[in-house]
Amino acid sequence: MNRLYIVIILLAILSCREDYLEKKPDKSLVVPTTLSDLEALLNNTTVMNEAPGLAILGVDDFFMSDEGYQGFTDPIEQYGYIWESDLYHGQQSFSEWSSPYRQIFYANTVLEALGEIAIEAGNKVQWETIKGRALFHRAFCHYQLAQLFCAPYTGENLNDPGIPLRLNADIDAAVSRSSIGQTYDQILKDLKEAEELLPLRVPSRTQPTAGSAKAMLAIVYMATGSYAEAEQYASAALDLDSTLLDYNELNSAARLPIGRYNEEVIFHSISNYYSFPYSAMAFIDTTLLASYDENDLRKSVFFRMRDVNRYTFKGYYSGAYSLFIGIAIDEIYLVRAEARVRSNDIPGAVEDLNALLVKRWKSDTYIPIGEKSADELLAMVLLEKQKELVFRPARWTDLRRLNQESKHQRTLQRTLNGILYTLPPNDRRYVYPIPADEITLSGIEQNER
Repeated sequence: MNRLYIVIILLAILSCREDYLEKKPDKSLVVPTTLSDLEALLNNTTVMNEAPGLAILGVDDFFMSDEGYQGFTDPIEQYGYIWESDLYHGQQSFSEWSSPYRQIFYANTVLEALGEIAIEAGNKVQWETIKGRALFHRAFCHYQLAQLFCAPYTGENLNDPGIPLRLNADIDAAVSRSSIGQTYDQILKDLKEAEELLPLRVPSRTQPTAGSAKAMLAIVYMATGSYAEAEQYASAALDLDSTLLDYNELNSAARLPIGRYNEEVIFHSISNYYSFPYSAMAFIDTTLLASYDENDLRKSVFFRMRDVNRYTFKGYYSGAYSLFIGIAIDEIYLVRAEARVRSNDIPGAVEDLNALLVKRWKSDTYIPIGEKSADELLAMVLLEKQKELVFRPARWTDLRRLNQESKHQRTLQRTLNGILYTLPPNDRRYVYPIPADEITLSGIEQNER
């Protein structure tokens, strides 16, 4: 049997095992030997282009009707929706933990195999591209895990528990939690190296580019409150590609108005399966809905009317009934707008908002934003981030980050069967518990809830 096929089969088998991170395969079979083999592993989109969607379950973009909530069959959706401390209720494993580490295992396998392949004049570009892709995927996955399983970065909690950093393919290696500081340092290190190695253009948006790495660096720096760096990398990404969809050219009446791999997508990734995004009784928050102007086309592109003041979501940037977890140009405009206003570059922030919103409103109806105070403009930017990035994971990260500022704190609320559930600012439930099987197998520290 072809060596690559053996590798893929073994990786698939290991990936399906809930304890696959604790089992070491036969390295004589698992390590590929050619650059084509390594590319094939990274081209496995069913592994490398999926990411956690749990963050979206916990945000204030939507609410469930009582009937819709009863329709949940997955306990994690039931308990996650109401922010219950015991998320798993006896369930031992959780794909939102294991799936990113599966990708990291693929990436580390590729990186180690590259060390056995000499760089020559004829393969240098291919070799460097493969390394850049593996580093990007590793950083992207570690970042997604950090948003769920460790506390938000504050600059004062750098020694608090982060996530286990998997930096090699040895599945028998001892597992421990790095600190928050170490977690983000490694993510940034991988992305900066990937940025230097990746090409500007690739055959598919499922593959990262230098622009993807720059955009991801902007997102990570925003999550850490490093606004100058966020602006720097957002600008670098937008210098490469600043194309925005004109929503006037979309068919807002379509069930899926936004196309797959559309021109705003910098890196395509979709969520693991959840039922709540597709429920006919998962309604957009009424306050959020009311914030869209009648001339704002996002209201008709993003949402489907079900009843009076009851709308469900349809604006998937995945172009399918899958939550978009990737990177898109609209988010980078908004990252730069916030970074600019926080750095007191008011004209630059206004320019970014106007550039985005003119593409979102009906033709000839948008009135450009004029002079604003820094506080007014920041409030506008933060609202536009929620309105533009609805049903994307950025909202969860923003809630965690903004809770550190008293004037931006928000208590989330949900009511089911007459019972009010709340998530106060900086509550421990903003950090999800690590699955029980990982605690049992590795002995790492559990998050308090």
